[in-house]
Amino acid sequence: MKSHWLIQAVVLAAFLFNTASASADSQVEKAFETLKAQRDRGGGYYLDMLEGAAIALDWANSQLTSKGQSALYCTPNELTLNARNYANIALNEFKRHWERYEQPLLEAFPKDVVVDALAYGLARTFPCPSPSE
Repeated sequence: MKSHWLIQAVVLAAFLFNTASASADSQVEKAFETLKAQRDRGGGYYLDMLEGAAIALDWANSQLTSKGQSALYCTPNELTLNARNYANIALNEFKRHWERYEQPLLEAFPKDVVVDALAYGLARTFPCPSPSE
C-alpha cells in the first residue's frame, strides 16, 4: 500500500513538472511574440525595457573597461543602436538558442529572459577582439 502511494506521488510530480515546463515555454514564447509585435509597431513596454537594459549593460561595460577588465561586448564606435536594434538582437538570440530558455523556473520571469537574450545577443553580435588582435 505504501508503494502505491509513492507511485501516485511520483506520477503527480511528473505531471506537474511537465505542466510547468509547457507553461514556461508558453510564457517565454509569449514574451518574445510580444516583443516582436512591439518592435513591428514601434513602441511598447518591452522596447522601453530593452533600452533601459542596454543602458545598464553599457554602464557595466564602461565599469569593466575602466578597471582593465574585458568588456561584455564591443559595439563599433560608428554604430548607434536603438530599441528596434535591441529587439532584433534579442529576438535573433532567442531564435538561435531557444533551448537555453526551456526551463520551468523561467515561467515566472519571462521579462528577465528577454533582457538575458539581449545580453547574450550583444556579446554574440559584437564580440570583442582578442587581446592579440
